[in-house]
Amino acid sequence: MVKIYYTFFSKLYRFYTLFGEKDLPHFFSISLMSLLLYFNISALMSYFEVKFYPNFHDRISIPIGVAMYIMNYFIFLYKKRYVRILEECKPSSNLIVKIIWIVLIIIYFSISIYFWIYTGSQVREINMSLFKN
Repeated sequence: MVKIYYTFFSKLYRFYTLFGEKDLPHFFSISLMSLLLYFNISALMSYFEVKFYPNFHDRISIPIGVAMYIMNYFIFLYKKRYVRILEECKPSSNLIVKIIWIVLIIIYFSISIYFWIYTGSQVREINMSLFKN
């Protein structure tokens, strides 16, 4: 699982460098990874909290987002660990492997954002039904 996470980071890092981003691709990469993790965790928490605790007010979502960023900072940027990770996750010369990774990353982005939006709409509907009564 760690290897997949590292590979995901290296793919994002290399994606940002393709477009001429030379200054801070590591910060952009961990920011996007943190944002997607935040989407997934907040969507799951919202879904389960609304199902089981409908009067819960979400006060923990921002600390979760900050915690995701801090976690990724220490995984990748602390003591420049990203350099070692990038060396471990060398890009493959096999075209099929590259295409598979691109498809997997696009699927992960799509599912993460869709699940976050879908859960938000479900939470809104439940909250609106609570206020109507």
